[in-house]
Amino acid sequence: MNTGQGALALFGEAPDALTKIGMGVVAGAIGALMLLYCATKWRQQVVVYERGLVHTKLLGRQEVAFADVTHVKLVREHSKMGTDETIYVALRDGREVSIGGVTNIDQLAGMIRHAP
Repeated sequence: MNTGQGALALFGEAPDALTKIGMGVVAGAIGALMLLYCATKWRQQVVVYERGLVHTKLLGRQEVAFADVTHVKLVREHSKMGTDETIYVALRDGREVSIGGVTNIDQLAGMIRHAP
């Protein structure tokens, strides 16, 4: 039965100070992880050149030569929050580069697929 007492209904009695601190630490860690995820998506760009592209993110950059590309796949994931589109580029050395969260992603996937 919900008596409207919040934490009392969850713990059965008033939580002690250690429980409150633990809940605060867990909530802070979850918030920090969410902020880090958003920050990695924040400052990214893709520059396409004649023989390849450079994908720059907050934490570094990846250079991809079109001659090394073996397969390009555009994946669309639909949810209640919207559509998430990601390009997966398979390279000759076995690595895979993922590019997501950029505008004109269909055009970018086509440019990579049909590059000379």
